[in-house]
Amino acid sequence: MGFLNEYLKNHVLDPMPSSQQTNLEKVEQNLEEKLSGLSSFEDIVKQHGAEIADLVGRAREAFKNISFSFDKFRVIINIGIEVYQIVENMSSLIITENMSPEEKTKAKIEFGQELIYFIYLTIDPLKSVLNWVPFKATIEKKLVKWLSGMSLSAAADFLKSKGIEIMSVDAPIRIKALPDIPKC
Repeated sequence: MGFLNEYLKNHVLDPMPSSQQTNLEKVEQNLEEKLSGLSSFEDIVKQHGAEIADLVGRAREAFKNISFSFDKFRVIINIGIEVYQIVENMSSLIITENMSPEEKTKAKIEFGQELIYFIYLTIDPLKSVLNWVPFKATIEKKLVKWLSGMSLSAAADFLKSKGIEIMSVDAPIRIKALPDIPKC
């Protein structure tokens, strides 16, 4: 698991059961499939791993500070604002020149949804909550992807309305939706 190993070099995660690692590997494969073929998920980890790791850390802290479990889903919307900017920075790895504008937008949204779901699974904020619910993982996945799709579209609309253009691969995340982790 490329990203997870990269993340664990600088950050500490709770012990991860093998089923969660298997699910993360599947999401990494889905991310790989959504790339244009010109690059791999490993390339994304090399180029954007630090941004994604920072976002995972801040999202983890945000999830910790929320006590009610359903409120944790609103953090996904905040993650979407930042993921949209990351996906825009890596758009050359996701889209091809022969795609129509609609296909380009769809490809970026789908990749962003998978990336948000990957971040969500990495943190697994509901791992010990509502375990009695049948098909919890399926419901959680569909809910996360639905919310992430809406948040990515909303982020695109918001940034366009504010006149914020993301043009280069080296452009930093301009708007952070989650607070920085306090340094001790």
